[in-house]
Amino acid sequence: MDGLIGCCGLVAAAGRVVAASSSAGPKQELADATDHLAGLAMALRELSDPR
Repeated sequence: MDGLIGCCGLVAAAGRVVAASSSAGPKQELADATDHLAGLAMALRELSDPR
């Protein structure tokens, strides 16, 4: 359960970062959001690693 709460916090933080970066143009905003989501996916893979 703690892992799920942590993942939700991570997703919420990523959303706040994307929202805060809205001053850039749409293409840059999309690129930033893509980078953030890629980082989130990497973090989730590391959390789910059974090692």
